[in-house]
Formats: sequence, C-alpha cells, structure tokens
Amino acid sequence: MSSRYDIDECLQGTSHQVRLDSDQRQVISVLSSLMPDISKLSVRDCTRMGKYSPSHVRPRPLLAKLLRTTEVSVILSNRSKLTKSKVYIKPYMKEKL
Repeated sequence: MSSRYDIDECLQGTSHQVRLDSDQRQVISVLSSLMPDISKLSVRDCTRMGKYSPSHVRPRPLLAKLLRTTEVSVILSNRSKLTKSKVYIKPYMKEKL
C-alpha cells in the first residue's frame, strides 16, 4: 500500500532511525483515521520511493507494508474517508518476474 503527498519528509542529514520513526508515526496517524484499532506493530515497514532531492516540492511517495491482509482490506475499503486530506492511498502490487 502506498501513500503520498501530505506525509512530510525529514530534512537531509537526519539520521536513518529518526526518519524511519517519523515516517512510521505519520503513517499510523493517517491510518488510525481509517482503522482506529491499528497499532505500531501493524506496520511492518515504511520506505520512501525514489531518490531524495532537497529541491523537490513534494515529499516522495511512501510505501507502507502492513502485517495482516485483513488490515489492508479494511484500510483500502475506508480510504474514501480521506477526501478532505492530501493523502492518497492505493494498493501496491509488485510486478512478478
């Protein structure tokens, strides 16, 4: 599942762990509006997509991987509730080789 736009990105030079914690905290904040009982343990991984550039106007898209497919289903079915937000959520299907 990927989300983007309104999830701020840490500045260049911020430590890797601080960036990961910040991204995960922001993802949980957004997803909790779609699934109130989601926890920090539900997010398996958060990864920024693309190369960082301080000149970019928008933050890079963020790929959030969840542990359970049931949580993914609930979040995707409730994503229309984010209409007043700049966050966009869509399924991410990695192409099989």
